[in-house]
Amino acid sequence: MNEQVPSPEAWPAADQPPELGDDELHVWSASLDIEAGLERRLEGWLSSEERDRAARFHFPRDRRRFIACRGRLRAMLSAYTGTAPHEIEFDYGPHGKPALARRIGDPSLYFNVSHSDEVAILAFRRRG
Repeated sequence: MNEQVPSPEAWPAADQPPELGDDELHVWSASLDIEAGLERRLEGWLSSEERDRAARFHFPRDRRRFIACRGRLRAMLSAYTGTAPHEIEFDYGPHGKPALARRIGDPSLYFNVSHSDEVAILAFRRRG
């Protein structure tokens, strides 16, 4: 299994989608502390439900980090699926875990997100 761990400067995703083979796992990391200009750009990609969720955070730092994490997730999913970031739709499991909606992109693309303070890790795989 191959891992790719680009630097945080690689965010959001490059113009060319990364190739993701059936036997590969791509792991990305990034800082969630972003400047206001990037925050506005990423927030523009969020769904209304995601923007509502972001608005409920008490501390601006937590709101900014949520927007950064979800926006960067959308950027990466866009690169892998060829779907515009603002057009990505999620389905949610019984415990709130997001997954790509079946009608968007490649249904065999799976992802997981983990974050703590100002760092996020996103993993992508073709098989679950």
